[in-house]
Amino acid sequence: MSETNGYLSPFIHDGLDRVGEVPESPGRWSACKFRYRPLSADEESVIHSKLRIAERSGQPASMARLYAEAFAGQAGIKGNLLDWDVKDANGHKINVSVDTLCRLHPGFFDALLVTISGAGVLPSNETEREAEAKNSAAASGQSS
Repeated sequence: MSETNGYLSPFIHDGLDRVGEVPESPGRWSACKFRYRPLSADEESVIHSKLRIAERSGQPASMARLYAEAFAGQAGIKGNLLDWDVKDANGHKINVSVDTLCRLHPGFFDALLVTISGAGVLPSNETEREAEAKNSAAASGQSS
């Protein structure tokens, strides 16, 4: 079965890309649309391996930079963040690069990370925030 017949496969095949959006955060950033290739389990493992290697060698490592390297791509390796519509204060489009990703507002970077890594969607299709809110509501309803 394929995604065109209603079945959504968890397999990330070559050429698969999706469209995501970081919603506006009033006073902090405008909404951003972006095109990405979901991060695979293997790519996620590589990031965590690099972090462990850095920790063992005594070198400080930035998890954000490791994700930025995966998202921007390096040395001829295509990254996961394929395109976006982020602009500078003068309205000029900002290119996707490790340095520009590392200079993003942490909340904006986290929104990209959650979407590209798939970390914010539970098997039930609820986001972690929705699940937490539902669990909190259920817990407060039981205690009254």
